[in-house]
Amino acid sequence: MAKSHTLSTFLFLFFVLFTFTVALYTDFYQAPKIGQSQVEETQLVFKEGDFENLIEIRFKNRLGDFLLNRPGTESVEWQLTKPRMLPAATPPIHTIIAQLYKLKIRKVYELEPINTYNFSLDTPVLEVDLKNQEGKTWAIRFGLSNSIDNSTYISVNTKNAIFHIDGVSENLETIDLAKFIESRVAPYPPERVKSITFYRALKNDHSLILKAIQKGNKEWTDDAGNSLQEDLVNELLKEFLAIKAQAILDEIPENAQVIIAKAQTTPLWTMEVELAGGTIVEYAISDLIEKATPELKIDKRSHFLMSTKHLQYPYLVSKDYFKIWEQLSVQRLKKLPIKKLFY
Repeated sequence: MAKSHTLSTFLFLFFVLFTFTVALYTDFYQAPKIGQSQVEETQLVFKEGDFENLIEIRFKNRLGDFLLNRPGTESVEWQLTKPRMLPAATPPIHTIIAQLYKLKIRKVYELEPINTYNFSLDTPVLEVDLKNQEGKTWAIRFGLSNSIDNSTYISVNTKNAIFHIDGVSENLETIDLAKFIESRVAPYPPERVKSITFYRALKNDHSLILKAIQKGNKEWTDDAGNSLQEDLVNELLKEFLAIKAQAILDEIPENAQVIIAKAQTTPLWTMEVELAGGTIVEYAISDLIEKATPELKIDKRSHFLMSTKHLQYPYLVSKDYFKIWEQLSVQRLKKLPIKKLFY
């Protein structure tokens, strides 16, 4: 009986000693946390408005290292510059910024080397670097994640602290190159379009087909002030703004270069889109590509090209969108005088 009592006492003392040792280890290897009252005053890591006027974003995850900048032009909102020079889609950018604004603090630790190591912030799974017009920069690193309580640890250079936060609601680790590339040929909301002009072949005074000018309230007139069928012009604009490229030809196989060069230099139509700020974006639309091009995986007369002056590479577009210009009819778009409706 005495032996059993001695064993129980030993186990109890061992447990106490073990618990005390773990507590000392934790306290030693993790610097003191910032007071809870301070955390309560700043529940979120960032506040709304912190990331206004951004001009550069670097985003790195296991799928790639991406660099984007804002050219400051009306025709291109964001440009992908690494790993390739391509127009950038805004939805993933908005997602990243929105998630940063939602980072909710659980605990705060001192930004010290031992904490950086313990929370895997020396080998982050996610990196976000931001820069605004004033030159202010943020370096945000995501480290150790706990799937059990859905939390993670981040460091922020401007805060001089490590934050234990709620897990990110959107999976930023799945954002890849394809999601960053803007596939829409004209990524503009319809309310930003002031006018659209159509030319046959190359742009000149003799090849003008129609100029439609938006007068507000979705009402349209031609350049002479004659009213146009609002519903038809708005539908035409909607279809044009919905065009998505199958590919952006930043790399053209040698065997296909002559075909692509010819399609680019001899447009079937030219189209101008005037934006609200006065910027005019010019598009050259080729005829359907006559020859099958295995190198680009396209069949005979299955695709056409669209090029713009502000982008370096042409878009390869499915012939499904070709009907926009094939069905273009000036007479169809013009609004008939009321008296003619009774003839």
